[in-house]
Amino acid sequence: MTADQIAEASKIWISGGTYKDICPLLGVSKRTFYGLCEQRRDLFPARTKLITDEVIQQASEMWLAGASIEQISLKLGIEKRRIAEIARNNEDGRFPYRWRGKNGFLFGPKPEEKRADVRPIPVLRDDCMRWITTGGAVVTLPKISLIQCPRAAA
Repeated sequence: MTADQIAEASKIWISGGTYKDICPLLGVSKRTFYGLCEQRRDLFPARTKLITDEVIQQASEMWLAGASIEQISLKLGIEKRRIAEIARNNEDGRFPYRWRGKNGFLFGPKPEEKRADVRPIPVLRDDCMRWITTGGAVVTLPKISLIQCPRAAA
């Protein structure tokens, strides 16, 4: 790659061109081009869409109305991961925790679910024995007092 090629690629990048436009011009792969972008941020500035306070407010209103992250990202034109990151960080409380109840989304901490009581281990009968496997499972087996087998002829 010559300096002139890189300068031309930089102009295309700044004007909104994509790697599909630039890679054939430079004769390099997508990965090589991204490496060049990382090394030369002065010529290839990062493309991040700034999320303004108004956009966050709109996303918050949609969140409270029960819209999914995918619906919010499609409506506002922002990547799903960016919306998810904003909702997860929730620094100012605009995206309260929500969970799906029987009648749609509910907000606030999820109530403790009642857990089934653990049944007590039954008392062993005299004719049973308990065996613990290597995986930790408890198995109850019948006791065999004598294995009966035919006697060998003498």
